[in-house]
Amino acid sequence: MARKAIKSKITKIKKRSGRVVAFSSSKIERAIKSAFKAAGKDDAEEVRRLTKEVISELEKRFNSSIIPEVEQVQDIVEQTLLKHSHEEVHNAYTLYRQLHHKLRSVSSLVDADELTEKYLNQGDWRVKENANMTYSLQGLNNHVASIISANFWLNKIYSREIRKAHRQGDLHIHDLSSLSAYCTGWDLKDFLIRGFGGVSGKVNSSPPKHFSSALGQIVNFMYTIQGEVAGAVALSNFDTYLAPFIRYDGLTYKQTKQAMQEFVFNMNVPTRVGFQCFSEDTEILTEEGWCFYDQVKKGMKIKTFNTEAGVIEDKRVNSVFKKSYQGTMYRLKNRVQDQLISPQHRVVRKKFNTDRWVLEPIEEVRKLKSDIIIPVAADNKSKDADISDEQIKLMAWVIGEGSLERPGKNYRSCYRVSIYQSKIKNKLHYQEIKNLLDHFNLEYSEYTQNGLGDPVQRIRLNAKSSRL
Repeated sequence: MARKAIKSKITKIKKRSGRVVAFSSSKIERAIKSAFKAAGKDDAEEVRRLTKEVISELEKRFNSSIIPEVEQVQDIVEQTLLKHSHEEVHNAYTLYRQLHHKLRSVSSLVDADELTEKYLNQGDWRVKENANMTYSLQGLNNHVASIISANFWLNKIYSREIRKAHRQGDLHIHDLSSLSAYCTGWDLKDFLIRGFGGVSGKVNSSPPKHFSSALGQIVNFMYTIQGEVAGAVALSNFDTYLAPFIRYDGLTYKQTKQAMQEFVFNMNVPTRVGFQCFSEDTEILTEEGWCFYDQVKKGMKIKTFNTEAGVIEDKRVNSVFKKSYQGTMYRLKNRVQDQLISPQHRVVRKKFNTDRWVLEPIEEVRKLKSDIIIPVAADNKSKDADISDEQIKLMAWVIGEGSLERPGKNYRSCYRVSIYQSKIKNKLHYQEIKNLLDHFNLEYSEYTQNGLGDPVQRIRLNAKSSRL
């Protein structure tokens, strides 16, 4: 007859996946019993006593607000076995942990085989995960290599603590799927003198003699190196080293400009995954506040949603591509948001019955029968801003009673802010707004607007004050 489970104040435990489940003391007892059996021993009473001691130690370290993790429980089991001089049982239990760790690692690699088949059969939504990465041999290679590289990094290079922190979202390891260097800088002078080569068995070329061929070789060089690193590729002194070629070829300003235009067009092609698409009316949150797509510049920091960690973080804009589009748009609407999405672009949604987020093409999202959850808020990992009470009050008035002018036939592209308030009905509110504007030395003009009710004062900030 099976023994009753040992009662414990611990009610929950966090699994390696981050999922919280019900705590079971019977699992600890079975694991210790299996270790005893593997060591050639059979002592049910000792197993019971050790299990009680492990649970007692758990209750000392954890409570209802601090949930123990599987690894922490297993560490306490090992410590308890050593404390009572059960070395052989401890070794058997440690071996058990190591074998299960390897099984989990092998399982993750086996999934890569399954993903390869799904890619070939186009049965996996990630085949169309990125609009810039089509169904192709290159797409397959990137799809599988990313999975294998990520597993290698986590299981063979990083420590258990870092691996655990990454998988649970405590930290995010950037470009984990690329087993390569990050950003690289190259000597353009060396390239122009020696040519493109240096690697046995790879394509190479002699040094260029003319301006157009130098630009063409730079394009080939940049694209080749781009596939070997995870981050940016840079060449310094571009104009200085290419100027002699212009003089040697005797090029006019118009000819030089035409050659550079061809160079820019050849370079201006996305080479990696990770691009985001915004419609014309989308507002993007930056360090300086909200802005529209045509105000986003390369190098700016914008707020982005990290799908692995589930947090908002600042990311620098590496490239901006603007394109006119006329065609079908999908409308994704629910209680908290309303989006217009162009074909084959991705939507962030929460995976059903999990705490994880995924990127899926809008065509796949539309097939789902259940309502989806789209993130509209998340923890902000940026440092807290030093904001005074006066700033908070003024922002509240702008949000609650203000408006922002949009470019149009009636307004220039200045995005001026106006705040509306009645100085008859709400004299104190009106005076508070004026005092706050004067406190920050903001310049504004004031108009009286008549409507169905009492006259309302329109306090309109000038362009400079609106930007502040």
